Amino acid sequence: MSLFPCFSFLSSLFPDVFWVLSHALSAGTRRRGARALIQQRIILFTSNDSPCPTGAPEALAAATQRLRDLREDGVDVCLVPLEFPGTAPFSMETFWGDALCLTDDELREGEGSNKTTPTVSAYKSYVRLRMDELNDNVRLLDRTQRVLSTVPLHLRPSLQLPVCLLSSVRPQPLPRPHAVLTADEKQEPLRPGRAVQILPGTAKSRDAPGQAVWKTNSSRADVVRRGYKGDREQTEQTDEETEQEGERDGDQEGEGEESEESRLLRRLQLLGPEAVGYYTFAGGQKIGLEWGDIKAMKDFGPPGLTLLCCLPAASLDFELTTASPLFVTTAAAAERAAGRTDFSGFKDEQEKLFSAFLMTLCKCELVAVARLVSKRGSPVSLVALLPQ
Repeated sequence: MSLFPCFSFLSSLFPDVFWVLSHALSAGTRRRGARALIQQRIILFTSNDSPCPTGAPEALAAATQRLRDLREDGVDVCLVPLEFPGTAPFSMETFWGDALCLTDDELREGEGSNKTTPTVSAYKSYVRLRMDELNDNVRLLDRTQRVLSTVPLHLRPSLQLPVCLLSSVRPQPLPRPHAVLTADEKQEPLRPGRAVQILPGTAKSRDAPGQAVWKTNSSRADVVRRGYKGDREQTEQTDEETEQEGERDGDQEGEGEESEESRLLRRLQLLGPEAVGYYTFAGGQKIGLEWGDIKAMKDFGPPGLTLLCCLPAASLDFELTTASPLFVTTAAAAERAAGRTDFSGFKDEQEKLFSAFLMTLCKCELVAVARLVSKRGSPVSLVALLPQ
């Protein structure tokens, strides 16, 4: 378990942070096998070498004691001091050296000192090695990304090169069509303004006065399915029972004759698959769709990346760079990462072209805006290519 707290709180509340962390970690250890499977670790990133106020010795003692309690419970506490140019160097002796039980280098060289206690310089070297290890793991993850697909990158109408996509973007599916009945029991189109919804739970009759909702009945449907298997007498008996039920419903409603909607609902089982159509809502209107229309809507052209324009990198919003990225590299680089060394054709020229395009973006601090179709039939996306 790794926690990355943000020190954007008052210094007087600093001891409470370790108290909250201790309770959060203790809740995780109460699970079965948690102590053997979960490595508890707290990584602190801070540039403040004195988080507790100097005039509050109680807060300083409480924070030091709680941090030592975490270390005694087996929690690995790793401090990463952040030093910025133009600022004073990070002083470990102010607070963190005593809290992490570190000794000064000069005291370590004296006689009678504790040789097992790490020094400040040794701890900084340890943290530097740990951060390098984390950075190496991140870089290795980037190198071992599985190639999802290879698409052409169109830099201009007559210039393109193959690139590999090393990660996926979130899909943006089209509106799902609704299945409705568009014909009556005689396979004739319904009159305008009338439709029968066959998707249960998606519409209500009181919302649409001119529409009737089909409520499925499992027992009646099972009887009708058995009748279609060859039992003709049972089918006729089912029709008689259906007519009797319709008459009883009409008597209860006080109507002398059965309504046209009731007769239609009783004979829905007789409709064929050609009576089922599709529609979708757009602009507040119901638009009918055919299968050819659905295929045409999903056709955004062949897969590929098409360069549209280049914008300054400062104009891109910050929240757009925090989403799941799509790593793009050349096909030759992906093959080289996979261990293949047999290159032929124009792969060297393609790498030179891609490197020149990447260096131009970095030098001019630009972001390439492109149109992406990841695979055939997938929706089109507008992506920004950030040089790295």
